[in-house]
Amino acid sequence: MPVPLSLLSRAAFAVVLALLLPAAASAQDDYTRHSVQIASTTEPLNGAARLLRPDGILEGEGTLKASLLEGEWAAFTSDGKKLVSITYRDGVRQGAVKVFFRASAGDAAGKVRMEGKMVDGAFEGSAASWHPSGSKRTQRTYAKGKLTAAQAWREDGDEAPAATASKIAEEDSKADLALVEACERVLRDVIAKGKRVAPGK
Repeated sequence: MPVPLSLLSRAAFAVVLALLLPAAASAQDDYTRHSVQIASTTEPLNGAARLLRPDGILEGEGTLKASLLEGEWAAFTSDGKKLVSITYRDGVRQGAVKVFFRASAGDAAGKVRMEGKMVDGAFEGSAASWHPSGSKRTQRTYAKGKLTAAQAWREDGDEAPAATASKIAEEDSKADLALVEACERVLRDVIAKGKRVAPGK
């Protein structure tokens, strides 16, 4: 018997919240123990940068311009798997954004779970998400961060009624934004407080 889509939505929301726990815990960390690996350590920071945890595991990577996030940035889990990819311009979310499945998703680990676009820090235009099986989960439309249209499907491909689809898309939107914001906070904190080190040191 198929699981009701509303239950799948709540379960997915719970999973995403669980994914936030490592980032939330890290937010309480002493970021002075983390490192910003960049060719020129002179402030303001410019160029390709790698953010490292105290144990040397990659935490994030991208480009800095005047110490601000610029272009595509990726944040990684403590086991080295990509969690999100966010595009920036002058430190503001502008462009493509992706969220990836975690190891707990089994064979789907590392695959795109959600893909969309952000303008001035908020979702804009079309966004889509997928079930771990690869089947479409939601198709959403945004205007200035507000969800304006949505479709949703069960993992078996059956489409959900409009009211249910709207609820699922809204829940997923909140979870996706919370995850993006949590990862961004970690990136910013490491850049602001982490030790500056040259590559290879």
